[in-house]
Amino acid sequence: MSGNEKNTMAEEHTRDEQELDEDEEQVKKRYQGRMRSGDQITTVMVDRLLTLYEKDLKYRKIRVLFIAIAIFLGSTYYITFDQIWNPANFIGEYAAMVRLQGEIGPDEKISALNINPALVKAFKDKNAKGVVLLMNSPGGSPVQSSIIHDRIIQLRQQYPDKRVIVVAEDVLASGGYFIASGAEAIYVNRSTLIGSIGARMDGFHIDLNKSFYTDLGLQRRTITAGGRKDRLSMFKPASAEDMAWAQSILKQTHEHFIDAVLETRADKLKEEHDVLFSGELWNGAEAVKLGLADGLSDLTTVLKEEFDVEGVVDYTPAPSFFAKIQQSYGVFAEFAKMLTAKSGSIQMR
Repeated sequence: MSGNEKNTMAEEHTRDEQELDEDEEQVKKRYQGRMRSGDQITTVMVDRLLTLYEKDLKYRKIRVLFIAIAIFLGSTYYITFDQIWNPANFIGEYAAMVRLQGEIGPDEKISALNINPALVKAFKDKNAKGVVLLMNSPGGSPVQSSIIHDRIIQLRQQYPDKRVIVVAEDVLASGGYFIASGAEAIYVNRSTLIGSIGARMDGFHIDLNKSFYTDLGLQRRTITAGGRKDRLSMFKPASAEDMAWAQSILKQTHEHFIDAVLETRADKLKEEHDVLFSGELWNGAEAVKLGLADGLSDLTTVLKEEFDVEGVVDYTPAPSFFAKIQQSYGVFAEFAKMLTAKSGSIQMR
């Protein structure tokens, strides 16, 4: 080891001893009269622990202060959120809107699972002047239509000051009209197709006894537990009993539809029930005369005349990534849906 390195180490050792002596002197002053011989090092350690404790207390006070500030700011933000971020500050007064576009079904865009939460949000928006349902639907599942219709009725009762109005575009038929009948008013274009208050059950029959199938060696093999389990099977002719059963089911579904319409529009209808509930379709202008709709209008006009607003906040649920892909292959999706559809399912369209 060179002489310079020895000198450097000696200087560092001397500096450490000086710092330790200074610490001891400070401790002696603080604990003067209470120290015993040989306790210098222990006292220095205690003093340093006390110093750290004092620093920790100081940091704790700072943390408490920051927590108090955060609670205050959070409470203020929560209380004033609607005022600060109210869409009306950016677009002026508005109505809450939900779009119902397409067929109705548990796996469609118009399903109770998708639409009902959006309806709740729209009605809960205390800054919205009302709720607008922009509809374009040929119908679909009677169950999904009924659930959405009933939810609209419940929300109208829960928020009696919040008006809900339907604006129809190209089609408002069958299950679509079922849903719309839950609103306070229905506005259509003069060429909108509206009505079809009825129910239907689609299916087809394949006669395997035809030579085309027998030549191929095709035979039906169905094993059931329960004599009616294969009712309305496509591989056998429908019996009179099967047809009577299907007609009974359709009648009950039709009556459910009629009751829903009469519940909200009985005093507005201007034609005999046998005509209105026959499953017929009308254009918008004729529907207004029949009392199925309340007037001819469009979204912009309804917003202005009914709610005195020009803007909307759209609460329509956004489609998922996979739903967008499916829409991109619409023709193939429809073909696949047709092939996989169960014979005998009830539809409102």
